[in-house]
Amino acid sequence: MFFNPFPRAILRLALAFLAVATPLAARQSEPSKASGVFTFKSYGGDQGLTTLSVTVMTQDQTGFLWVGTEDGLFRYDGESFHRFGTKDGLADTYIYALAPAPDGSLWVLTKEGLARFQDGAFRVMPAATGLPKAENLLHNGSAMACDGQSRLWITTSEGLFEGGPSGFWRVKGLPDDVMSCVWINPLGGQVLTASFSGRLFRSKPEGGWEETRLPAPLDKNGVLAVVEDPEGRTWARGNGTLVRFARDWKEPPKDFSKAMNLLTIRDAFLSVDAKGRVWVPTQAGVGCFQGDTHHLLDESWGLPGNWANCALVDREGSLWVGSEGVHRALGRMLWTSSTRHQGLPSDTVWSVARTQGGLTWAGTQAGLVRSDPSGWRLVPETKGQAISAIAPDGRGGLWATGASTGAWHVAPSGQASWVAFPGPANVQIQAMSLGPDGTLWAAGGTGPLWRVPVDGSPEIERVGAFGDVSVQVFSVLATKAAVFVSTDHGLAVRERTGWRVLGAKDGLKSSNCQALAMTPSGDVWMSYGDTHGLSILRASEGHWAVVEKMVAVPALAQDSIVSMAFDAAGRLWLGTGHGVKCWNGQTCLRYGRGDGLPGEDADGNAIWADESSVWVGLSNGLARFDVAGLREAVPPPSVRILEVRDGGDRVLNLDGGLQAVRYPFRTMDFDFAALTFVDESRVHLQVRLQGFEDQWRDSKSRESRYTALPPGSYRFEVRAAVGDGPFGNSDTFDFRILAPWWRTWWFYGLCFLFGSVLVLASIRWRTAVLEGRNRQLEALVKARTLDLERANEQLQESSMLDALTGLKNRRYLGMNLPEEEGRVLRAIRTIQASGRQPQGEDLVFLLVDLDHFKVVNDEHGHAAGDAVLKLAAEAIRSATRDTDTVARWGGEEFLIVARRADRQTADVIARKILDEVKGREYPLPGGGALRLTCSIGFSAFPVLMGEPGAFGWEEVVEIADQCLYAAKRTGRDAFVGVYLEGSEVPADLAARLLSELPSLVAAGSLVLRTSIPAYRPLDWKRGH
Repeated sequence: MFFNPFPRAILRLALAFLAVATPLAARQSEPSKASGVFTFKSYGGDQGLTTLSVTVMTQDQTGFLWVGTEDGLFRYDGESFHRFGTKDGLADTYIYALAPAPDGSLWVLTKEGLARFQDGAFRVMPAATGLPKAENLLHNGSAMACDGQSRLWITTSEGLFEGGPSGFWRVKGLPDDVMSCVWINPLGGQVLTASFSGRLFRSKPEGGWEETRLPAPLDKNGVLAVVEDPEGRTWARGNGTLVRFARDWKEPPKDFSKAMNLLTIRDAFLSVDAKGRVWVPTQAGVGCFQGDTHHLLDESWGLPGNWANCALVDREGSLWVGSEGVHRALGRMLWTSSTRHQGLPSDTVWSVARTQGGLTWAGTQAGLVRSDPSGWRLVPETKGQAISAIAPDGRGGLWATGASTGAWHVAPSGQASWVAFPGPANVQIQAMSLGPDGTLWAAGGTGPLWRVPVDGSPEIERVGAFGDVSVQVFSVLATKAAVFVSTDHGLAVRERTGWRVLGAKDGLKSSNCQALAMTPSGDVWMSYGDTHGLSILRASEGHWAVVEKMVAVPALAQDSIVSMAFDAAGRLWLGTGHGVKCWNGQTCLRYGRGDGLPGEDADGNAIWADESSVWVGLSNGLARFDVAGLREAVPPPSVRILEVRDGGDRVLNLDGGLQAVRYPFRTMDFDFAALTFVDESRVHLQVRLQGFEDQWRDSKSRESRYTALPPGSYRFEVRAAVGDGPFGNSDTFDFRILAPWWRTWWFYGLCFLFGSVLVLASIRWRTAVLEGRNRQLEALVKARTLDLERANEQLQESSMLDALTGLKNRRYLGMNLPEEEGRVLRAIRTIQASGRQPQGEDLVFLLVDLDHFKVVNDEHGHAAGDAVLKLAAEAIRSATRDTDTVARWGGEEFLIVARRADRQTADVIARKILDEVKGREYPLPGGGALRLTCSIGFSAFPVLMGEPGAFGWEEVVEIADQCLYAAKRTGRDAFVGVYLEGSEVPADLAARLLSELPSLVAAGSLVLRTSIPAYRPLDWKRGH
């Protein structure tokens, strides 16, 4: 009667049986395999999802993704999964059902009962709330749902119940029968529920319930899930059955049970997304039903694994599938890709086009293919040939060419015939275009141009404007008004009066012209091979001229554009070396691997756009974009502050109004998350602390720290954007740093009283001249002593700074690092005593040496060397955090001490320093500028987690120094770092560490992080 899950052993046995039994049913209306496959990103232990047996998924009102498993509940915040278990308030860790509420709370159904998550904590519903006992609750994924008032509806063996934290009651008008499932329309609030006695119920707007009988076998086996699509049709599912009722429930339901294998391993889930698609996870994949069409998303379509327990489309339009782990379809399922695994003869696609009848053609490095319902079919005559250009012939066929002087004419059936072109032999045809009159224009890569009239013989077209200059052709575009040929010597245009060549003198940005495309209005857009940006050409009185040198959109001028096309809606699609871009006239969207493309290196002229799709040829495959499914850009991401801690490690209440922080604990830590999952790697975070800083600043991590804040009121703000998109609304946290006791009103009062007493005493003191003179002398001595003390303090402070760069010096490190070393040791021992592993408490030492700096002094003088040293110090300082210490170690060497760092990400700091030093110019006093590189060695303190005090910071610097010399000896402009992981190490390692570092690295006893390629062995010898 109750839907308890299979044990794991039975689950594995069932999956093994399904792999060799039960063939899949026919997939009605399934798209052609030539459309490509979807790309999924899988989430597991690396992201914190430590239990991979997923039972249920949902997204709450805030935007967090919740994943229920057999051993805990997990919340995904866009970076990692956080686990909740019995220690967090859950009664049990086997999660059966989840129900998010509009008020931001989340209801969780476990084996031991019901719990509610609110304000960061779980509360188990006691038995006194009116619910039946836990064993009488229906343990399946569709057992509960929330309405618009955040009331929970839950199925039990005693009927359907409704309520909230204050209590539950049985819903009136329904039988006291076993209710198997419930679903609530998030828009209209209509409730659907079903009983095991074969009855389906729907709430009426005016009150009461509408009822219908379920068809066999649902009337006896029970309905496990129900939903309603946007057209008001009701879908009901059992294990192996699926039916759809009309809006009015008057007609017999349509049976989809034979559409595909609908059996399940656990519960029979249903979900409906904003597009009206009904998602049906099964033991054979995920079924997608829309109207009367459907198809099965399985391994052949890119789904990891051949089964699914649950499916969810989030509010950004991304499909999530729960099975063995969690998998997300990249790019909101708008992009599909084809490679050799999908039938292409090669992953490199040089050209793509579509012909009448919907056939898609792709020219690859190993032949020409065309689409059919089963996938890609190779044109036999082109096997092994690199097809560099293709063009439809306007009659359903195609022209295709490669490395010989001529082209294949391919009929719609796929039969190809070779047509030889006159002129020099073995000329690679670079580009082709069919004019509106049916004339084919073909251009060789080294300049020859041919025209092939309809039913005529190929002829060589002379472009006299080039003279005897040898040109490199990139693209050809034939329009009704003219023929355009882009070359490295300008743009050749064939007008009514003949050929002429446009160059920089005619308004082009450069004479190295590349991709061409015509807008629906007849303008021609062009990109360049040696500069970024676009130019627009327009005809005026029969002559073409540049009307705009560059589209005033920065996102269009950041990459080299190798291909472009306009779709039927007038959107511009660009192929670049960093992915595909789409510009709709207002915003520019970039698509890459994170959106489902097989690669990001687009090939020249390999693009095709029409009313239904966009095809892009890449070095790694062929990508297809579903224009029909294109929605508006994803709205800017929202952010949430997850936790705020003060210097006393006290977690502050996020919803408690203005929070007060005592002065000794005025160091503040903020953890936050950007709730967007479309492409987590492109999230751009910014933070600001009003009252301390006025400008937003970028945050590379999802945490921010402010140390030693002065007393006052502050507001912390965080916001996020995706890529170059706009920022969303910020989340804020208000707090106040209390003043110390010596800056309070009562202390000022005491000071005033004390001052009054002093004034009275001074009046009496002055009555005695001799006593007054003595006090004056004492005051003078005291003042001069104070001046001497201040001078000594200033001298001591200046002795800790490097006179040239203004950075800290060795004396400063020697006086301050022992105290910092002690702080780290105390923190690590405290954490280890609690049974946890220290994270983010390391001191990372990075020793930086400027490469070939002696040459600067020798060739330009010591004054130039000093100037370059100052600039290099500024570059290194800008690449580090505010909490890090940068010191001049000696000569051209610098030492960076990164506090509260993680040794596992120290290479990120080193790489940032390398890039910052290398990316700057260093002006010389006498004119001119230099480029510098540097070498970096790094290690972390404590060296041994098991014995934190075994090595001091000086030994860590010695290890970093050995790594530095290895980087310099192996090639410079690189970093080398080593560190130990874990607390258990060989007994003799500590004694060998400093003297035998290279051999320990070679033996794998130490973790090595280096930017030097693996094929170049490290040279650990010291000396120059």
